[in-house]
Amino acid sequence: RDQFFITNHHEPIVSRQDFELVSRIIRQHAAEKKLEVQTKKYSKRYPFSGKIVCGQCGSTFKRRTQCTGDQKYILWACREHLEHRKECSMKALRESVIEDAFTTMMNKLIFTREQILKNLLDGIRRQNHVSNLDRINEIEKALDEMRDRKNTLTTIMAKGFLEPAAYNKEVNDLAGAAATLEKERGAFMKQINGDMKKIDALREIIAYTDGAEMLTSFDAELFDRFIDHITVNSKESLVFTLKCGLNLEERVYKK
Repeated sequence: RDQFFITNHHEPIVSRQDFELVSRIIRQHAAEKKLEVQTKKYSKRYPFSGKIVCGQCGSTFKRRTQCTGDQKYILWACREHLEHRKECSMKALRESVIEDAFTTMMNKLIFTREQILKNLLDGIRRQNHVSNLDRINEIEKALDEMRDRKNTLTTIMAKGFLEPAAYNKEVNDLAGAAATLEKERGAFMKQINGDMKKIDALREIIAYTDGAEMLTSFDAELFDRFIDHITVNSKESLVFTLKCGLNLEERVYKK
């Protein structure tokens, strides 16, 4: 059955001005979200963007197009070298060289997964976090005792048995000690959480290599999936740091 709508038939729940304002805000947010997605997509246009680090100065590498005669090819060069050559002597690398190095490194992992990846997982599993957890429990207990002490001091001062100056001094001392313990607890928690993330990343690459065939060309999706960053030690040496924490050096040769 045909449907039709009548405008201004009854008093609206919200005013037309408010409705138009909300609609405009929704449209604006949608446009901003689309722009954000597009910007993120553009920033991820090249798989090596932000992931190649100079082993000499620590700067990231920048993508450049090089033309030699009729030939056109892609280079990745250290930003510091491009801007201040006297500060960093690291030379540029062809993109194809980096791609080939990654492909070779992945094929080695596929071939030696039992010796490298599974042995690494077994080693991480054997790491004993009990001492860290015990220390965290000790810190929690000490923090509880400090809170109880502060409450006791507050009660004593309220009854007039403790001078405000003495109260403030002891409370400040407790606060300082508590801040130190909380920082220590945070460091232990960060270490444990980091180890768990590495274990998850390691399990993921083990699952992939168990059924994978040798790569015949560069796979950008695999690079983004498993590689945290590349360190360029020289034009002949690249170190791939995997998200699982494994560092693998690959020797490269100029084309």
